[in-house]
Amino acid sequence: MRFHKIANVNKALDFIASKGVKLVSIGAEEIVDGNVKMTLGMIWTIILRFAIQDISVEETSAKEGLLLWCQRKTAPYRNVNDGLALCALIHRHRPDLIDYSKLRKDDPIGNLNTAFEVAEKYLDIPKMLDAEDIVNTPKPDEKAIMTYVSCFYHAFAGAEQLLEWIRRTIPWLENRVAEQTMRAMQQKLEDFRDYRRIHKPPRVQEKCQLEINFNTLQTKLRLSNRPAFMPSEGKMVSDIANAWKGLEQVEKGYEEWLLTEIRRLERLDHLAEKFKQKCGLHESWTADYHDAATVNTRCQGICDQWDNLGTLTQKRRDALERVEKLWETIDQLYLEFAKRAAPFNNWMDGAMEDLQDMFIVHSIEEIQSLITAHDQFKATLPEADKERIAIMGIQNEITKIAQTYGIKLVGVNPYTVLSPQDITNKWEAVKQLVPLRDQMLQEEVARQQANERLRRSFAAQANIIGPWIQTKMEEIGHVSVDISGSLEEQMNNLKQYEQNIINYKSNIDKLEGDHQLIQEALIFDNKHTNYTMEVFTQ
Repeated sequence: MRFHKIANVNKALDFIASKGVKLVSIGAEEIVDGNVKMTLGMIWTIILRFAIQDISVEETSAKEGLLLWCQRKTAPYRNVNDGLALCALIHRHRPDLIDYSKLRKDDPIGNLNTAFEVAEKYLDIPKMLDAEDIVNTPKPDEKAIMTYVSCFYHAFAGAEQLLEWIRRTIPWLENRVAEQTMRAMQQKLEDFRDYRRIHKPPRVQEKCQLEINFNTLQTKLRLSNRPAFMPSEGKMVSDIANAWKGLEQVEKGYEEWLLTEIRRLERLDHLAEKFKQKCGLHESWTADYHDAATVNTRCQGICDQWDNLGTLTQKRRDALERVEKLWETIDQLYLEFAKRAAPFNNWMDGAMEDLQDMFIVHSIEEIQSLITAHDQFKATLPEADKERIAIMGIQNEITKIAQTYGIKLVGVNPYTVLSPQDITNKWEAVKQLVPLRDQMLQEEVARQQANERLRRSFAAQANIIGPWIQTKMEEIGHVSVDISGSLEEQMNNLKQYEQNIINYKSNIDKLEGDHQLIQEALIFDNKHTNYTMEVFTQ
């Protein structure tokens, strides 16, 4: 019903009025009745208050501030007066959306439409203007232009303004130079309370609104299958959150400092008042006492002694602070020694275990592999020695500091059970084990070389004897099945074979001798022949 509509509009008008907006000659009835002029006037008032009025650049008016912001952002661009201003504004903040180098200054309508389309598609700024109206009108509607451009300002400059305010505020909160009077410090406290009560709340709201706008924009872009909006570096939501966190940390410290300083000044004022009272009593007493000069002289002596005590105390404090710093340096060196000595000691333990490790090999290739690994280990020794020297250098630095400043080192390194002597002793042990390992490996090389000679000697003979025996066995087999000739002739042939075998036995005996040496050397394989002694003795 009409009175319901009027009541609804009045609620909106009351809210607008509560924000300091003066609505002259605009009533709910005119809006409900469709008065176009009044409605448009109210809409412009709302836009001016909530979208434009808060724009401020270097304390200028909203209109001048918006123009100054646009001029600064487009200053590096050419031809911004040829329909390219909005494109330049978008490219300055989102260079991924427009290729500015491909735009032509002789196509202002096309440039404007490009800016309108990109802003609507990627920045969620609705198309409020018509390119032809702007280009073909000598003086485009100023209110419409300001409204549209203000959308760009809020899209791009919100984070900049908030971050700039944070950057300006933090140094103020970090300034911990105390005032000399209670009144001046109380004024600082009052200024801080104004900051908390008046200046900060709008920024909190601005921060929340920025986060809401960002999340809303990302959601709309995602639902429309559009690329996500990525603010320029240094102006992302996370950057704002980090800057705000830093602001609140400094703010907390500032308040604590203010209260501490005020309490300190209160105590000083109280002590000063007590001093004045006692001085008054003393001065009134000395005015009547006949020997006041003696009392004052003695009082001065006590004051002089007190000053001397203060001087000696300060010297003692300075000396203790110097020693404390030296001990802090020694402590850091102790820690550094422990950090580097522990892994180096573990390396030496592993090296000693490897150098003393027993090995069993059966070929020259296997022993050569061990020698190669050992050579690689020896190649690391110079670098290891550098690390040892560096570790010992840390200990030497500790000793040097102690000797230079007369500091008595009591006890051991609190960070490790390893001592410099432990490192030295173990390093010497490693150095002694290296040549012993060399000797063991070379002895094994000689043994494997001797074994290889035995293998080759046996194989050379076996590869001759084996085929000879095979041939003779085949020949005897033929004689036993061949019935040609007389029995006497066959017997003579067999005797001839027997004699040949007897004459050849010396070769088999030599092979048997080499086989005996191979067994004594615990050689179990021979890649140079397929014959074994067992084949010949069957």
